Amino acid sequence: MNILVFTNHYPLKDRESTATKAVHYFTKEWIKQGHSVIVVYNHIELMAFFKMKNKDRVTESYILDGVKVLYCPVNRYIPKSDYIFKYEVRKVSDTIIDFLVKQNFSPDKFVVHFCAEQWQIVESVRRSLNCIPIPIFHNCDVRYKNRIKKIVTASNKIGLRSDKIRKKVLSVIDKNIDTFQVFSGAPDHIFNTVQPNLIEDETSKKKLLYVGNLIPLKKVDVTIKALALLKGKYDYEFNIIGSGESEKYLKKLVKKCDLEDRVRFLPRMTRENVLEFMRTSDCFVMVSQPETLGIVYIEAMASGCFIIGSKGEGIDGIIVNHESGFLVQPGDIDSLAEALEHYFKLLPSKLDKILKKSSNQALSYKESIVACDYLNNL
Repeated sequence: MNILVFTNHYPLKDRESTATKAVHYFTKEWIKQGHSVIVVYNHIELMAFFKMKNKDRVTESYILDGVKVLYCPVNRYIPKSDYIFKYEVRKVSDTIIDFLVKQNFSPDKFVVHFCAEQWQIVESVRRSLNCIPIPIFHNCDVRYKNRIKKIVTASNKIGLRSDKIRKKVLSVIDKNIDTFQVFSGAPDHIFNTVQPNLIEDETSKKKLLYVGNLIPLKKVDVTIKALALLKGKYDYEFNIIGSGESEKYLKKLVKKCDLEDRVRFLPRMTRENVLEFMRTSDCFVMVSQPETLGIVYIEAMASGCFIIGSKGEGIDGIIVNHESGFLVQPGDIDSLAEALEHYFKLLPSKLDKILKKSSNQALSYKESIVACDYLNNL
């Protein structure tokens, strides 16, 4: 099968982006399964009117894990708008079609991740393709309510990255349409080598972990403030892996809360090094909002970590509260502190039961399984 994938987030040739892993993992799994895949990475960037082109960004093609990728820089000039000027749409569309012709590639399936911002390009390209686009809605798409209606009208089925997104999309359309879920997955190999990280006794130091961008929506500050409330009662350490705009603020917060001996900031690291940290950690805490379904949750589950996440977000439904982890109100410091205290007090037998259930649930989210399910739904 020939599969054409449009996205405006994807790893570049020599750099991996944590925000774009999921789409690449799907495409490389499809390659392993014997399908032909071309990814068109429409990198949309707001430009100043006086800066009519970005000389640092040029169209290029490359191969990543067997996946052919066409990188197309797209200039957008109107702040707070998703509109792309028609001449820019034509230029990008012509480039894409010319590339597909040269590759002698005629798609059987046309998939569009992060569909709202690039839909003008999709509409232009589809005129030259005998293929109906299948949009995949992410969190960033659901704010475009008027565009959602237009996208759904042009499609015969849609994919949704979480149940929360499904509810939002269906609430603004008046058309019955076939829907399916597109879940993230974790690497198959980590399921074969990991056992739950059981705590030897109730007095052991608990090793807590966060992995991801240090930005406001991740609410790492809420975790720090919740841990500060419990400082004198439990022995723990909290490792934070990542970087971002909130890093300086979070470090100041740690100092203010007098947690410098308990909280450690670590820079971005390779996926394998992150997985190694997960294997030696006890509890993964990420209470972000909004959150589609970060692969990092599944990786932590597969690595044997206890999970604390947010109610009503992507992990809700995969983690069942008090059965395979804990879910708290996002942004609620007291709710998280209560959940952490409950976790610290868990008897080894109860902890073992929860970890085993979480680990078993994670098995359904192997990369190979979710990629195959995704393709079957297409």
